[in-house]
Amino acid sequence: MSDEKKTENPFKIRSLSNRSLSDEAVPRAETKANEVELHPIHFGLPLAGYACFPIFVGLAFSETYVHALVWLPLLALSYLILLILPFYAGFIFWLTFQRIKGRKRGVGLTLFQILSIAPPLLLSLRGMSLQPIFV
Repeated sequence: MSDEKKTENPFKIRSLSNRSLSDEAVPRAETKANEVELHPIHFGLPLAGYACFPIFVGLAFSETYVHALVWLPLLALSYLILLILPFYAGFIFWLTFQRIKGRKRGVGLTLFQILSIAPPLLLSLRGMSLQPIFV
């Protein structure tokens, strides 16, 4: 019977030294990828896209016909944004890919970056739909 009581626990942690378990270093659950801060461009560039939103809201509630002096700059801005938009979207997707590749995943930041493409697109489409009034 004494042999049955002396069986060792196979799951017992054996230390190589005389230290107690409380002295051993406990590994952290956090990874290095979570500790590294992101470059400010990950937040600043999408804000440039969201800056178009107030202009879009102003145009969305305006009438279809505007004065010719307002129409021409809006049309030029709309075409300019439409030309820049593929490069902007490509850079946003590249930033998102690099962040995910570096294991810095975050659903909120990914949505923040990808949804920032919508306001410039909506602004350019609304700006092109305006008609001039020649007085």
